[in-house]
Amino acid sequence: MRSLAAAALLGAVAHAGDPVALHLDTKTTFQTWEGWSCLPNPAGFEKAFVAWLRNPTAETYDRVGMSRTLPAKLIARMHDALVSEIGITRMRIEVGPQVEPSNDNDDPRRTDAKAYRFLWQDDQIERHVLPMKRRIEARGETMTLYVSYDLRSKLSPPFLLEPEEHAKMAVAFLAHAKDRYSIEPDYWSVLNEPGNDRPGSPALCARLTAATGRRIAEAGFKTRMSGPECVTVAQAARYMREMEGVPGALDRFAQITYHLYHGGAEDVAARNAVRDWARKLEVTAAQTEWMEAKDLDVARHIHLCLTEADVVAWDRFGADLFFGLRYVEWLDPASDTKEPVLSSTAWHIRQFSRFIRPGAVRVALTGGSDSVKGVAFLRSGAPVLVLLNTSDAVESSAIDGLPQGEYRRSFTSTSERAHGKDLPEIAVGKSGKQRVELPPRSVTTLARKVD
Repeated sequence: MRSLAAAALLGAVAHAGDPVALHLDTKTTFQTWEGWSCLPNPAGFEKAFVAWLRNPTAETYDRVGMSRTLPAKLIARMHDALVSEIGITRMRIEVGPQVEPSNDNDDPRRTDAKAYRFLWQDDQIERHVLPMKRRIEARGETMTLYVSYDLRSKLSPPFLLEPEEHAKMAVAFLAHAKDRYSIEPDYWSVLNEPGNDRPGSPALCARLTAATGRRIAEAGFKTRMSGPECVTVAQAARYMREMEGVPGALDRFAQITYHLYHGGAEDVAARNAVRDWARKLEVTAAQTEWMEAKDLDVARHIHLCLTEADVVAWDRFGADLFFGLRYVEWLDPASDTKEPVLSSTAWHIRQFSRFIRPGAVRVALTGGSDSVKGVAFLRSGAPVLVLLNTSDAVESSAIDGLPQGEYRRSFTSTSERAHGKDLPEIAVGKSGKQRVELPPRSVTTLARKVD
């Protein structure tokens, strides 16, 4: 016997009450999508990083090398899945105080390249960034890269928190990445989670951003500034007000970034403030780290970021979080024979990320209810709708404004034990109206086939 949800999806049962009305308006547009993002871990410097934390000196950094026993085949399969299944096109590279353990000289305008140590960043780039870049480009898309300063930034020597010295370090890394790997990051964030057991304040972020943006431009790099990369979205407006008041801080500024910790996941008003600042400054916004919650709760917060903050990128954090393996298992050479199975949360994210691709434009989708909400994009002119049902029962939605054509359907629902389940295609006629049944606690994607 079919389950209630399965029967409803095939139109075999009547739904009590009126369906939830949703209206698609493809003429009202919002942000243009940039990419789904992750941090490229596991890398090869875990042992080196732990050793350095115990004794944060240049000698420790130079003595403890990279791990060469990582499960290369498993990581390659992980890269395949991240690109082909999840649709990752954006990655984060971290630099930290290890890159310049002591000041190369007393002149912030003169660089001694021999003073810098980029072994850890080279490991990230060679093992993860470049392989991912090749896969992304093979699909006809472009990788977006950004640099975030952390790797235990609270251990930064004071000179690296001086604006001109931080700027000099940033230019040195960008020159290294371009000369050695022919890559040029799109953004630079001067401090990751400032003030969260790390150095930083709105004033310091603004001064660092002003100096670094100016020096990067003078050096001829395309890299723009992003930030404040705050630990909670509620802090973003305070940082942006400070940046607005510091000469030069916004001259090369291109993207407002925030995380969702410390209660930020539920903060709609703070998301709206980010959206309003982005519109005012004519820049974009991005959610750049959140590893909490799971399954439908994660999907719910993706929806909030897309619709309330107008973000153009969304980041779950570590690449390992997309898979059903514990982080330590990725570091075990014996894991080379394992398959990287997507986690349940990854399947929920996939209902968005596989279909909302770079260049897609968000359009208005109004209506809904407490339990039924949605977001819509135009991808190559064809609408993609992602609909959430957070209730424990089947919900019926009545959508109007849909362009005529054939639509693919799929859904993920933990309660239905369904991950990315494809459903029969539906044909929308000239009326533009369609009734869609939503399984309990589910994310459903409706995507018109491209002509």
